[in-house]
Amino acid sequence: MAAAVRRTIAKEAALSGIGLHTGIRTRVSCRPGRSEQGIVFRRTDLPGAPEIRAQVSEVSETARRTVLGHGPAAIHTVEHLLASVAALELDDLLIELDGPEPPILDGSFAPYLDLLEGAGTETLAGTPAQFRICQPFTLRTGDASYQVSPAAGLRLTTTIEWKHPLIGRQT
Repeated sequence: MAAAVRRTIAKEAALSGIGLHTGIRTRVSCRPGRSEQGIVFRRTDLPGAPEIRAQVSEVSETARRTVLGHGPAAIHTVEHLLASVAALELDDLLIELDGPEPPILDGSFAPYLDLLEGAGTETLAGTPAQFRICQPFTLRTGDASYQVSPAAGLRLTTTIEWKHPLIGRQT
Protein backbone atom coordinates (compact mmCIF):
# COMPACT_ATOMS: atom_id res chain seq x y z
CA MET A 1 0.00 0.00 0.00
CA ALA A 2 1.41 3.39 -1.01
CA ALA A 3 2.05 6.00 1.67
CA ALA A 4 -0.53 8.77 1.84
CA VAL A 5 0.73 12.12 0.55
CA ARG A 6 -0.68 15.58 0.13
CA ARG A 7 -1.16 17.13 -3.32
CA THR A 8 -0.70 20.58 -4.80
CA ILE A 9 -0.13 21.92 -8.31
CA ALA A 10 3.34 21.78 -9.87
CA LYS A 11 3.44 25.31 -11.26
CA GLU A 12 1.52 28.57 -11.24
CA ALA A 13 -1.55 28.87 -13.43
CA ALA A 14 -3.66 31.98 -13.99
CA LEU A 15 -6.68 33.32 -15.83
CA SER A 16 -8.91 36.37 -15.72
CA GLY A 17 -12.49 37.33 -16.43
CA ILE A 18 -15.62 38.95 -15.04
CA GLY A 19 -17.30 37.95 -11.77
CA LEU A 20 -20.94 36.85 -11.99
CA HIS A 21 -22.26 38.70 -8.94
CA THR A 22 -19.87 41.66 -8.66
CA GLY A 23 -19.29 42.30 -12.38
CA ILE A 24 -15.64 43.07 -11.59
CA ARG A 25 -12.77 41.86 -13.78
CA THR A 26 -10.46 39.72 -11.64
CA ARG A 27 -7.26 37.81 -12.24
CA VAL A 28 -6.91 34.49 -10.41
CA SER A 29 -3.42 33.05 -9.91
CA CYS A 30 -3.20 29.55 -8.48
CA ARG A 31 0.17 28.78 -6.91
CA PRO A 32 1.60 25.60 -5.39
CA GLY A 33 0.84 25.40 -1.69
CA ARG A 34 3.05 24.45 1.24
CA SER A 35 2.42 21.14 2.98
CA GLU A 36 -0.33 21.36 5.62
CA GLN A 37 -1.30 24.89 4.43
CA GLY A 38 -4.69 23.83 3.08
CA ILE A 39 -6.55 25.84 0.46
CA VAL A 40 -5.97 29.57 1.05
CA PHE A 41 -7.31 32.59 -0.83
CA ARG A 42 -5.27 35.82 -0.80
CA ARG A 43 -6.77 39.19 -1.83
CA THR A 44 -3.78 40.95 -3.45
CA ASP A 45 -5.87 44.05 -4.24
CA LEU A 46 -6.33 44.91 -0.57
CA PRO A 47 -3.82 46.42 1.89
CA GLY A 48 -1.93 43.70 3.70
CA ALA A 49 -3.15 41.08 1.18
CA PRO A 50 -5.53 39.37 3.65
CA GLU A 51 -5.78 35.59 3.52
CA ILE A 52 -8.94 33.53 3.90
CA ARG A 53 -8.90 29.78 4.42
CA ALA A 54 -11.35 27.69 2.41
CA GLN A 55 -13.18 26.15 5.34
CA VAL A 56 -16.75 26.09 6.58
CA SER A 57 -16.02 28.46 9.46
CA GLU A 58 -15.20 31.18 6.90
CA VAL A 59 -18.53 30.95 5.04
CA SER A 60 -20.37 34.24 5.54
CA GLU A 61 -23.12 34.03 2.93
CA THR A 62 -24.85 31.37 0.85
CA ALA A 63 -27.60 33.28 -1.01
CA ARG A 64 -27.13 32.21 -4.66
CA ARG A 65 -23.38 31.84 -4.08
CA THR A 66 -20.86 30.93 -1.41
CA VAL A 67 -18.95 33.82 0.13
CA LEU A 68 -15.81 33.19 2.17
CA GLY A 69 -14.52 35.79 4.61
CA HIS A 70 -16.09 38.91 6.04
CA GLY A 71 -16.31 42.57 5.12
CA PRO A 72 -14.18 43.99 2.31
CA ALA A 73 -11.87 40.95 2.28
CA ALA A 74 -14.72 38.58 1.37
CA ILE A 75 -14.48 36.44 -1.76
CA HIS A 76 -17.72 35.76 -3.64
CA THR A 77 -18.78 32.77 -5.76
CA VAL A 78 -15.97 30.32 -4.95
CA GLU A 79 -17.94 27.16 -5.85
CA HIS A 80 -16.60 26.45 -9.34
CA LEU A 81 -12.98 27.04 -8.44
CA LEU A 82 -13.23 24.92 -5.29
CA ALA A 83 -15.07 22.16 -7.17
CA SER A 84 -12.06 21.82 -9.47
CA VAL A 85 -9.72 21.75 -6.45
CA ALA A 86 -11.82 18.94 -4.95
CA ALA A 87 -12.01 17.02 -8.24
CA LEU A 88 -8.21 16.96 -8.42
CA GLU A 89 -7.95 16.09 -4.71
CA LEU A 90 -5.63 19.00 -4.01
CA ASP A 91 -4.81 19.48 -0.32
CA ASP A 92 -2.64 22.60 -0.44
CA LEU A 93 -3.04 25.57 -2.78
CA LEU A 94 -2.62 29.34 -2.70
CA ILE A 95 -5.23 31.19 -4.77
CA GLU A 96 -4.45 34.88 -5.31
CA LEU A 97 -7.15 37.23 -6.55
CA ASP A 98 -6.84 40.90 -7.46
CA GLY A 99 -10.57 41.38 -6.93
CA PRO A 100 -13.53 40.13 -4.89
CA GLU A 101 -14.73 37.24 -7.05
CA PRO A 102 -13.25 34.55 -9.33
CA PRO A 103 -14.46 34.93 -12.92
CA ILE A 104 -17.58 33.00 -13.91
CA LEU A 105 -16.06 32.13 -17.33
CA ASP A 106 -18.46 29.70 -19.10
CA GLY A 107 -20.55 29.14 -15.97
CA SER A 108 -19.12 25.71 -15.18
CA PHE A 109 -16.11 24.45 -13.27
CA ALA A 110 -14.49 23.07 -16.48
CA PRO A 111 -12.21 26.09 -17.19
CA TYR A 112 -10.84 25.89 -13.64
CA LEU A 113 -10.35 22.14 -13.95
CA ASP A 114 -8.50 22.66 -17.25
CA LEU A 115 -6.37 25.39 -15.66
CA LEU A 116 -5.33 23.27 -12.67
CA GLU A 117 -4.84 20.09 -14.71
CA GLY A 118 -2.57 22.09 -17.02
CA ALA A 119 -0.44 23.10 -14.03
CA GLY A 120 0.24 19.44 -13.20
CA THR A 121 0.33 18.00 -9.70
CA GLU A 122 3.07 17.54 -7.18
CA THR A 123 3.11 15.51 -3.98
CA LEU A 124 4.01 16.94 -0.61
CA ALA A 125 4.90 15.34 2.69
CA GLY A 126 2.08 15.12 5.18
CA THR A 127 -1.24 13.41 5.65
CA PRO A 128 -4.01 14.31 3.21
CA ALA A 129 -7.34 15.56 4.52
CA GLN A 130 -9.90 12.78 4.75
CA PHE A 131 -13.56 13.02 5.61
CA ARG A 132 -15.63 10.09 6.75
CA ILE A 133 -19.37 10.08 7.29
CA CYS A 134 -20.14 7.70 10.16
CA GLN A 135 -23.90 8.17 10.48
CA PRO A 136 -26.61 9.70 8.30
CA PHE A 137 -27.78 13.26 8.87
CA THR A 138 -29.94 15.92 7.18
CA LEU A 139 -29.14 19.60 6.99
CA ARG A 140 -31.98 22.01 6.20
CA THR A 141 -31.64 25.66 5.36
CA GLY A 142 -34.66 27.54 4.03
CA ASP A 143 -36.27 25.44 1.30
CA ALA A 144 -33.07 23.42 0.73
CA SER A 145 -32.20 20.13 2.36
CA TYR A 146 -29.09 18.00 2.18
CA GLN A 147 -29.16 14.32 3.13
CA VAL A 148 -25.79 12.76 3.87
CA SER A 149 -25.21 9.04 4.47
CA PRO A 150 -22.18 6.76 4.82
CA ALA A 151 -21.00 5.05 1.62
CA ALA A 152 -17.98 3.07 0.43
CA GLY A 153 -17.12 5.82 -2.06
CA LEU A 154 -18.38 9.18 -3.25
CA ARG A 155 -21.91 9.01 -4.62
CA LEU A 156 -23.95 12.14 -5.28
CA THR A 157 -27.56 12.51 -6.29
CA THR A 158 -28.65 16.11 -6.61
CA THR A 159 -32.00 17.64 -7.46
CA ILE A 160 -33.03 21.25 -7.94
CA GLU A 161 -36.54 22.53 -8.44
CA TRP A 162 -37.44 26.06 -9.45
CA LYS A 163 -40.81 27.47 -10.49
CA HIS A 164 -39.34 28.63 -13.78
CA PRO A 165 -40.31 26.92 -17.06
CA LEU A 166 -36.70 26.68 -18.26
CA ILE A 167 -35.47 25.06 -15.05
CA GLY A 168 -38.26 23.13 -13.35
CA ARG A 169 -37.13 19.97 -11.57
CA GLN A 170 -33.73 18.57 -12.54
CA THR A 171 -31.94 15.54 -11.06
